[in-house]
Amino acid sequence: MSVDIGDYNSAAYRRSLSVKAKVLVFAYQFWLAVAWIVGGATADAMTRWMARKARCPAAASAIGWQMNYPYAMIWFG
Repeated sequence: MSVDIGDYNSAAYRRSLSVKAKVLVFAYQFWLAVAWIVGGATADAMTRWMARKARCPAAASAIGWQMNYPYAMIWFG
């Protein structure tokens, strides 16, 4: 399952997801969008926490709240 924003507006993609998958996608994207709004050290912690939960192999030092801009734009315009 992909949680990235690439197909966010594709009806076929949305139909292919179960309700559970849709909830997980929302939780992932919205959490990161909120982190972008918060900014700073707290947002870095939020983003790195989500990366750990998603089993992201990148070093924590390479992950920052600024990476969440696309999610913030999708959810908050």
